[in-house]
Amino acid sequence: MGVDDDDGDNGHEQGPGDHSQGRSRFARDPSRKAIPSPALFLSGKVFRLYRARGGRRTGVLPDVFIGAHALVTGVPLLTRDGRRYRTYFPTLDLILPEGLGNP
Repeated sequence: MGVDDDDGDNGHEQGPGDHSQGRSRFARDPSRKAIPSPALFLSGKVFRLYRARGGRRTGVLPDVFIGAHALVTGVPLLTRDGRRYRTYFPTLDLILPEGLGNP
């Protein structure tokens, strides 16, 4: 191992719940990219619309981020829940498994 190699062993034992080493390695990962600001803005608008239409679940927020990110970056989204994504992201290109709403 070279001097600059980070194997996570800094001489300190990690206790349960101590994820600082993993987080720092993740933060330094050059392939990791931030969610674009337009996607974050769209996520807020879509979640607000969801709540205004009577949506009460908070667990949908990750799906909102994923849908907005895919739409803004122009990447098709593979999902089994085409109805929800079409409701809030009608122009999003969806890839659906056979029999779940594929045209």
